[in-house]
Amino acid sequence: MPVATAHDRSLDTARSLWAPVTVRVAWDLVLAGVSVRPDVLSEAREHVLRSLPTGVGAVEAEELASGAVAEWLDRVRHGRYRRPVVDPDLSLPVAASWRRRLAASLDQVGDAVFRLHYGDGFTLEAVARSAALDPSRLEGARGGIRETLRTIAVEEGMSLSGWSVARLDALVGRVARVAEPGCPGPVGLLTDEGRAHADRCPRCSRAVRLVRGGVLSSGDLFAPDGAPVRPADRRRVLALLLHPDGRRHRAALGAALQGRALAVGADAWVIDDTELEAVGELLRGLALEGTPARHHLRGALLAGSGRWQRGRMVGPLPLQAVEAARSRPWGEVMGLGELPTPLPPPPKATRWWLAAAGLVGLAAGVGYLVLRGPQEPPIYPLQTRFASTTDGWDLRFDTDELAVLDVVVRREGRLEVVAHDVQAGKGAWATGEGDYRLHLKGQDALVISSAHGIPALLDRVAEARRAADPVAALQDDIHATDPRAAIAWSGPPG
Repeated sequence: MPVATAHDRSLDTARSLWAPVTVRVAWDLVLAGVSVRPDVLSEAREHVLRSLPTGVGAVEAEELASGAVAEWLDRVRHGRYRRPVVDPDLSLPVAASWRRRLAASLDQVGDAVFRLHYGDGFTLEAVARSAALDPSRLEGARGGIRETLRTIAVEEGMSLSGWSVARLDALVGRVARVAEPGCPGPVGLLTDEGRAHADRCPRCSRAVRLVRGGVLSSGDLFAPDGAPVRPADRRRVLALLLHPDGRRHRAALGAALQGRALAVGADAWVIDDTELEAVGELLRGLALEGTPARHHLRGALLAGSGRWQRGRMVGPLPLQAVEAARSRPWGEVMGLGELPTPLPPPPKATRWWLAAAGLVGLAAGVGYLVLRGPQEPPIYPLQTRFASTTDGWDLRFDTDELAVLDVVVRREGRLEVVAHDVQAGKGAWATGEGDYRLHLKGQDALVISSAHGIPALLDRVAEARRAADPVAALQDDIHATDPRAAIAWSGPPG
């Protein structure tokens, strides 16, 4: 594939990525059944180039490009904005010598599987049809390729012991796609020398087939003269997130933001900074009505690489902004100031009828409150939603990041502590949507949020087991020990 000249590199060090990325983007679009028109190729390639990390090399850029193309297609086809799937083993070095060694060990059937299935990305069924081969023979050849790669890796000082088949196949695919050094430029690609190189190089083989098939022209492989390959323009957007407990107001919020915000998830929107003033007024009005209240919203204002294009955004900025918003506390929306608290509900006529009954209860209640003293609210409140399952409870909850959490369940009548003094570690329970999720096995479940943890919790649980109602006994004991702890109970088994 084309290699940038010294003059090109002086203009933009990323120019050497243009042709490899163009070929990979075009190939992946064809595999996805997309008609590769010039505008489609241009937008998908721009999205990939904006999304690539700075300083990435051509081989790694090609692999990252495939994930970025799939993510771009998801935006265009379904309006979904999701982080691209990245091979966790991408940092492992893979050389063209691995591909040569592996290919040299294969028979004709194995070569077809290696080049067409692993290298080009065709399904095994498609390879069987195009090569007129028995699928069982192809499956057997695929197993042989995996074992051969294991052997080569060991000889190269890398153990693949314990790797799953899917993980191993991903590495075989990378080996099958790695380019041969010394790729010719666009002019030399279709010469005899270029075609001979393409016979050995997966990248150039794809390029030749795409050019001959009319999907690409040689001109598509030249980086633009005098202009940066990676777009340098930046936008600033606000990512706005809605708390799961406020989802009943999603329709009202979505309607208010219509035409001013881009929905990038079930409970997430991205808003251009030119709309902040208008959106701020809308959100303040909704907050006054509590539809949603301010504590069900959070947002982050972020600048990054992105461009608005026909009602969607090209580049990584929407996902980066959403990630930044997830690190903000609920009730805080950057760039909009403090949202108001809900207005009190209007008075109802029925209150006059209830007043007399209230006075009766007041007399008894005053005595109780005097003896009990004033109650302060929990330091770190809990927002929870328990859903009954066949073996226990699915719990979605949210609380302050500084809260210390304890989780207790009752299994077969016996209280058990399943999580103790968890603070920073609760990130392992994060859903990625701003809250947390746990699956708890048992008849009952208690989640306790406190400032410093519950002293001697294990001893208190052991003591509560002796009570007729151990769950109630434990709650009473904790409230007596720490009145400002928050406790959420699943309720009795359903």
